[in-house]
This record gives sequence, structure tokens and C-alpha cells, in this order.
Amino acid sequence: MPCAPLGARRNDGDDDDCYCTISLFFHKQFFFNFILAPTATLTAPNGALDRSFTHLICQVTGNPEPSITWYKNGVVLTVRARAQKFPIPSGELLRLGPTLKSRHEGDYTCKASNADGTATSQTTSIKIYRG
Repeated sequence: MPCAPLGARRNDGDDDDCYCTISLFFHKQFFFNFILAPTATLTAPNGALDRSFTHLICQVTGNPEPSITWYKNGVVLTVRARAQKFPIPSGELLRLGPTLKSRHEGDYTCKASNADGTATSQTTSIKIYRG
């Protein structure tokens, strides 16, 4: 949310913090921390070769920073040796592999949650092809 409509200025370049000065009989500064509803966008390939690695990226926005939950076929994805999560700027990367058709093929979704709500990405179908 921009600070200008509030008559405030940015605090040290941080997009989420604004400050304003109110002068009455004394001088006082107030700091505002805006809570922003989350968004979630999933980027992934349509398929992968059997026994290779594939990466899905969930990009999120929101304040406070949203937590991310991954789903495969509508069920919370359990992170194991063949499905690992890594934090990246503005989101999370899910690494699958080495891929196996029976284990990794399916519909993937990510969900972002914070104090102001939740947002679910579009669903992406991953197909595993024999190489």
C-alpha cells in the first residue's frame, strides 16, 4: 500500500513501513505496519523425464510474510528425500527427484497463509515421461 495517500513518507525505502509526523503542541512520530493479504503463483514445467529432477516455484506476496504449504492431488505434500523445499526470495522452490512416475506424477498446488488470510495458486499437472 503506498504511503502517499496517508500523507506519509517511506521509512528507509521499505515498501511496507511508512511514517508520518503530526505536529500539535509537541512533535511525535507514528509508524504503521500494514497487513496485506497473501497471493500465490505457481510456476512449473508440464512434465519431466523419468529419473530426472524437476522444480516447482511458489511465489508469494503479503505482509507479514506468508507461510507456504504444498499440495499434491489435494493432499498436503510430505517433504521427503525425493521432495525437498528450499526458500527463495519471495517464495519457495519444491525440488522433485529423481522423479518416478508412480511417486511424482500428479496435480500440484501451493497455498500462502498469513494473518490476513490465505491464497491458493492455480493447479499444475506434472506428467513423468520415460527417457
